[in-house]
Amino acid sequence: MPARDALFHTKLSFVERRRDDRFVTTYRAARIITARGQEQLGIVRNVSGGGVMIETHAGVAVGDRIWLEPRACQPVWGTVVWSEKLRHGVAFDQELPGASLLTISTADAPDQVARAPRVTIDMEARLFAAGIWRTVQLCDLSQGGAKIDCPVILAEAQPAVLAINGLGDVQAFVRWQRDGKLGLLFAEPLSIGMLSAWIATQGPPGDATDVLGPPENYV
Repeated sequence: MPARDALFHTKLSFVERRRDDRFVTTYRAARIITARGQEQLGIVRNVSGGGVMIETHAGVAVGDRIWLEPRACQPVWGTVVWSEKLRHGVAFDQELPGASLLTISTADAPDQVARAPRVTIDMEARLFAAGIWRTVQLCDLSQGGAKIDCPVILAEAQPAVLAINGLGDVQAFVRWQRDGKLGLLFAEPLSIGMLSAWIATQGPPGDATDVLGPPENYV
């Protein structure tokens, strides 16, 4: 699936702030983990060997280090070097080779479905399936689907509706089920801008002492 246009509508013009030339403009969904342990979603744009511009509702400021996981790309460490509203410039810890940057700007292979970035969510939701509404626990969420706690056995491809407070009723299908967990595939992907804004309203972003650990903790 080709990369899709960003869904953050803003009149803020982008001003080049990097010493190196811009390598490519891209619109790629990403998972972001801040120094306070907050998980968020955003869009990666304007990639260069030294950094990127991201659009997100994550609570970051100049000087913050973040862990960035672009969809279908190698994750990287970076530091916020400028910040204006929802847009932030991130300088990589180390210069990236050209091959890594090409991966960010290239569409997924036709025979490969890259998993959409997802964030951990711990809250109640309502699931309608097989003619019954049930209260379930939401475990994680992405543009394309969700994982929930659901001990009731449902058939694969069973139509369902997932009602999430603040996001409304989302049409979905049962994708998989095992060990009391159930995976849902949404009938239509959610807007990443809407998801990012919604995540920002879901409680505090994490304890300030909960700093980022080694990258392998989040891969």
